[in-house]
Amino acid sequence: MASFEDRFPIFDIMGSQADVIVSHQWENAQNYLYYEALYGGFPLIHNSTLIEGCGYRYEDFDPEDGGAALLQAFVQHDLDLETYIANGRRLIAKLDPTSDANVRAYSEAIAGLFDDRRGAGAGVLSHQLAPAL
Repeated sequence: MASFEDRFPIFDIMGSQADVIVSHQWENAQNYLYYEALYGGFPLIHNSTLIEGCGYRYEDFDPEDGGAALLQAFVQHDLDLETYIANGRRLIAKLDPTSDANVRAYSEAIAGLFDDRRGAGAGVLSHQLAPAL
């Protein structure tokens, strides 16, 4: 038996049907769901190495650590909500494609591609284009 579910905006689910987002990823450490949860101030339990300092992180594939992160969120989230939201907004601001730092980094990377074609530069690897977290 198969079940096909619609996609729903996070704000339609959180609060009315769920109180926390528990996420596990493998080789997908950046996920738009993380940013939506952090922006909305929703408790996010995750194992992403790219959003440390935001949400409630657990190590790799460790379910016991994940359970501890869930308990930490249960106890702490509402008590420290302002800081939680501020940390999430700070991370999201770093990812803004219109921020001066990101525009400069991408402009330099693109210019480096042209320099490399003329043999003048070392070129740019694609992983260097990602904003620094």
